[in-house]
Amino acid sequence: MTKKVIITLVIILTLAIGIKVFLPSSKPIDNSNTEEIKDVDAFFALPMDEENLSEFLTLNSVDEENTSTKKILTKVKEVKVQVEQNIYHEIDKEELLKTMPHKKMVQSVLAIEVTQNSIAQLSVGDIIKLPALGQVEYEAKITKKISHKNGSTSVTGNLVGDQNEKHSVILTEGKSTSYASISTPEGAFEIQTINGVGYVYSVKDIENQYVDPDKKDILHPTEDKH
Repeated sequence: MTKKVIITLVIILTLAIGIKVFLPSSKPIDNSNTEEIKDVDAFFALPMDEENLSEFLTLNSVDEENTSTKKILTKVKEVKVQVEQNIYHEIDKEELLKTMPHKKMVQSVLAIEVTQNSIAQLSVGDIIKLPALGQVEYEAKITKKISHKNGSTSVTGNLVGDQNEKHSVILTEGKSTSYASISTPEGAFEIQTINGVGYVYSVKDIENQYVDPDKKDILHPTEDKH
């Protein structure tokens, strides 16, 4: 044999021995996992009769509808906002003076118009806008409502944002008149109206006019009884 033929035979023999050695070491494919997966697929692929399928779909539809309704109701509750009521409206003081005089010797702060029956229609929890008193506009929240035997209605409340409830408001409305007492950081004020119109007064101005601070109080001693 030639040298080339011998080399070729040696290579072929070496390859044959290598294939024989490595083939037994290769492991057979385990089909157990495949069978297990097939069993899981079969479990979830169980047939459902038409009646049960219809009931299942109906229940899902009802659940989705209830969930949507709850979401809508929640949104409505979140959107609910307290509405501010403006029952007082400033009017021209000079025009009102032509038909209605203010208190004697007391200068009014504002001329005001109040919507008829607006105080009587207020409820606990309502927020009202007060007339511009001084440099600040205040709001008050109604905390109590009383209906009197004579037909008039009174409501009380506090300024919005007044944490210590130091500043209160009292509004009373009768058949043709209304009265308001308002306490603010700028001072106390009164509102008096007849037939829906009237004036805002500073309590300090009223006291200065009708109460003489220089006049001393006189104490009358009581008689001793023996």
